[in-house]
This record gives sequence, structure tokens and C-alpha cells, in this order.
Amino acid sequence: MKTDKLDHEILRTLSFFDEMGLDQIFLELNPIFIEDNHELTYEDLLNCLERLEKGKMIKSKTVEKHKTWLKAYPNKNKLKRFLTKLFS
Repeated sequence: MKTDKLDHEILRTLSFFDEMGLDQIFLELNPIFIEDNHELTYEDLLNCLERLEKGKMIKSKTVEKHKTWLKAYPNKNKLKRFLTKLFS
């Protein structure tokens, strides 16, 4: 299984507003994706979440020994500077 596909699917599954635990993420994954990637393991999912967190695409939070994830808002500083220069 390619990690890019799993990264993309997890980013599609996660929300900007609602924190999701590992079990919720697994339940919300597209069933067709799971059928096509039946070799998906718990470790693959954890590795992907860790990789996305290091890339600052998602954020994690630990509450009472339960880790949850949330999609991170994209950084808009460069875009804001560009638009400011464009319209000044």
C-alpha cells in the first residue's frame, strides 16, 4: 500500500473542528478504501498520523491518556502578504 493514498484518505477523514480518536478515524475511513487496502494495520495508521503530525498537517492532543487528532489550518501568512502587496 502506498503511504500517499493513506495520507490522503486520513486528511479527507479528519475534521478542522472535531477531534477524533484512533477508533473514530478508522470507523470514518471510506469502506471502499479499506476493501482495496485490506492489509492496512494499526501500526500503518499510527505511522501515518505521526508523519502527518511532523509535517504539521494535523495536530494531536492527549486527554486522559487518549490521543486525538485534528486537521490543522493551513498557514496563510504568505498568501496574506501577497494579497496585501497586490492590492497596495
